[in-house]
Amino acid sequence: MGKVVKGVLIGGLIGAAVAGMKSLQSDQPSEEAGGEVAKTAVTGAAVGGVLAIVLKRRQKRRQAKRRMKLGAAAGLVEAAKAARPVIEQAAEAARDRASKAAEAARPALEQAADVARDRASKAAAAAQAKLEDVASSNGDRPILVRLG
Repeated sequence: MGKVVKGVLIGGLIGAAVAGMKSLQSDQPSEEAGGEVAKTAVTGAAVGGVLAIVLKRRQKRRQAKRRMKLGAAAGLVEAAKAARPVIEQAAEAARDRASKAAEAARPALEQAADVARDRASKAAAAAQAKLEDVASSNGDRPILVRLG
């Protein structure tokens, strides 16, 4: 309510000042000028009061929107805080399962690597033999040779 009272007072003062300045500039008798100043001051006070009410309602709406946004954000924060232990527990369980799976897969991977290494060395030896055979043929054989 303080803003409305301030608006009425400021509007009344501005209205009275405007009416006073107009009466000084015109050649009206002081008795008529007093009535005109009073009417203008009341009009200014009414305009100031209405303007203050509009501004107050606008401020209340903005505050309500801020509260709604902050309420939603606070709800998200609370939900995240509540979910954090569950997420940490799930992450720990996933980490344990992944390490166990890696340990279980290690022998199979080592065996596969050994087999691949043996096959690669056999293929390299066969390719080297074919290349030596092609090199010793003095160009009689075609260059393209099937290696497998």
